[in-house]
Amino acid sequence: MLVVCCRVGDSLWGFDARDVETVVPSVALRPVPAAPPAVAGILRLHGRLVPVLDLGTLAGGAPCREALGTRILVLRRAQGPVGLRAERVVDTIEVDPARLSKPPIDSPDARWLGSIGSEGEDLVQLVRPEGLLPPEIEELLRAAAGAGA
Repeated sequence: MLVVCCRVGDSLWGFDARDVETVVPSVALRPVPAAPPAVAGILRLHGRLVPVLDLGTLAGGAPCREALGTRILVLRRAQGPVGLRAERVVDTIEVDPARLSKPPIDSPDARWLGSIGSEGEDLVQLVRPEGLLPPEIEELLRAAAGAGA
């Protein structure tokens, strides 16, 4: 499986390339007042409004820094695309799906955490796009779509 990789701090994160619609430079986002801390803002992409989360915040650390390698990965989901700001989005790797392991600790508040694999000395944590948005944000998006907003 081809995996798009990025880093947040010293941690390596991966995304199944089939889930990645596009990768765009980190641009100024429209802020969302009173949104949860992980919500970085809204991106206008080809006429669509895409919610963008910050991987650093989601992972329990500091927000991603604005640097040369900081990008927004636009991920495919059944409910519509979601953007994810990540640092050092610079590489792809091949991961053997048979060598992936379920995380030894399951966090019900992090439905977006997928399997773990290894890349050399590093562990790579896969991200599941379907579980990325917190339920309260999913509900707001459903309500906005139902209202035709």
